[in-house]
Amino acid sequence: MNNWILFTSLRHFKAKRKESGDTSTFLSIIGILSGVMTMITVIGVMNGFQGSKIDIRVEVGSSHITLEPKTENSNLNTDQINNLSWVNCIYKSSDFITAANSEWDSEIIGVEVNSVPENILEIDVGFNSWVRVISGKFDLMEANTVIIGYVFAKNRHIAVGDKIYLLSLKGDNNNLKPEQIEFDVRGIYKTGSGEYDENRVFISNSDSEKYFIPSNDFIYKIKINDRTRYKTVVDEINNIPRIEDNYLIKSWRDYNTTYFSALKNEKDLMTVLIGLIFLVVGVNIFNSVRRSVYLRFEEISVLKTMGATSSDIQWVFILESFFIGFIGASIGVLWGLLVVNNINLIFSRIELVINNFLNIISGQSISMYGSSFFYINKVPVHVFLNETIFVFLSAVTTSVIAAIAASRRVSLIRPGEVIRNE
Repeated sequence: MNNWILFTSLRHFKAKRKESGDTSTFLSIIGILSGVMTMITVIGVMNGFQGSKIDIRVEVGSSHITLEPKTENSNLNTDQINNLSWVNCIYKSSDFITAANSEWDSEIIGVEVNSVPENILEIDVGFNSWVRVISGKFDLMEANTVIIGYVFAKNRHIAVGDKIYLLSLKGDNNNLKPEQIEFDVRGIYKTGSGEYDENRVFISNSDSEKYFIPSNDFIYKIKINDRTRYKTVVDEINNIPRIEDNYLIKSWRDYNTTYFSALKNEKDLMTVLIGLIFLVVGVNIFNSVRRSVYLRFEEISVLKTMGATSSDIQWVFILESFFIGFIGASIGVLWGLLVVNNINLIFSRIELVINNFLNIISGQSISMYGSSFFYINKVPVHVFLNETIFVFLSAVTTSVIAAIAASRRVSLIRPGEVIRNE
């Protein structure tokens, strides 16, 4: 590329900003800036919400890898699993759905029961990090004890020390006997997921085996250092002799395929909708470049007369649009990262201003977000570098493509005709 092309494009870019009545450049930069800032903020917040939902499902629910017995005689030497690379822990567990009611409320509801080892908080760091006990303690050492969720306790007016009843069906398929088993509430937990805190309760493996699930129907749950490396660990497990004959191996993605696909589609759709901002900005840049080409017919003719090709002159307009896209996207990235990383502070400040105004008028106050409405204490945020780079490049690329399409008219300008008309 010739130096005069870069010099000319910079000169035109500076001149357009100083032209009175020409706001197209300013509006294009503002449009790209706002689009990039909005997209980074929205994607960062969506990543935060989706990431926390996925973490809860994996760490509290499905675990990273599970081994489901294929036969009643399946047995496993857990030391073989513990000795594998990346494995943090392995333990037996069971999951089932049954009916429940409390001593204060006779209405029967369905609950998901998850049996775990009595020392689950010690052996499973991921489980411990998400299951926060807000009342009582996570103690399943004694028989017939249960840990319930915050929403479940709140809706049923249950406190630590109260009793709940879980329905047990014992016997063979032809002679099942229902029985209500009494459990003492030893603790109330909160994960931050209303779904789990309302529907899931925890009991010990020994109680599950005694009242609900036969020992040979228990599954093994495996936690690893990095859940994204589950394929590596699954391959290592498959190399253990006869493991595939006795157990069905599933990963956290197998358990949550539909859910994760729904989250991905939601995020993709939101990205496309916000990306329409770039389309509008692209149209604005297209019209701006076409107008610029029309206004500079004489200058283009002079350049062609001096030996410049249509391609060279096109590059002048393309670089001019590149500067617009680059400046707008750069500022947009900086502002987007600033907003998304301080989103909770921004919300709290806005809420404070609104409440001060309402207190003066009516003496009332509102909560823009919080546990009373959205079951959250703060907005989770997670920004990925690759997504930030993608948004930046998309904005710049939109500007360049619009300029390429608009500047094609340069090839139609004939210097002789322009000079003759003059």
